[in-house]
Amino acid sequence: AIYVTNPIPNGGTICIGETFHSYANATGGLGPYEFVWTGPNGFVWYGHNFTASPTESETYTLNVTDVNGCTVAPKQMTVNVNPPIEIVSVTQENDEVCEGEPIRFDVEIRGGNGGPYRLTSEQFGIINTPYNLYPPESGFYRFTISDACGSPTATDSVYALVHPLPDVGF
Repeated sequence: AIYVTNPIPNGGTICIGETFHSYANATGGLGPYEFVWTGPNGFVWYGHNFTASPTESETYTLNVTDVNGCTVAPKQMTVNVNPPIEIVSVTQENDEVCEGEPIRFDVEIRGGNGGPYRLTSEQFGIINTPYNLYPPESGFYRFTISDACGSPTATDSVYALVHPLPDVGF
């Protein structure tokens, strides 16, 4: 009889763009053993070390055969993939300011690794919470949201109408 350890780790969670690694061992029967991992869309991986980079949650099956053609019941393993980062809503507290004043906004985010998320802007760099921008002029200000595990980013913008300060003359 062949005995196969459950894949180690036996499944797990990754972010889109990451690679999942696992392995299994066999004893009993007569080695060497053939390890064949199969998955969706014709996925096949040979060897006791397993590597996959799915873009959505997938279940893989491990079949092990010894040199005499003896097999063991297949083992299954699920690799969960976190969903893409999604901007659910952007709520601005104000969109009309005088020069030098901040616009304030809140962003509802889901997906990726669940946070914490990082908001960055080409004009302003990292935007810390509470989200305040000091726009120099009227216009749209884009920001990008990312997480710590490299999920694909999401982008949105806020609008600011900036009134110039009055000229004071003497």
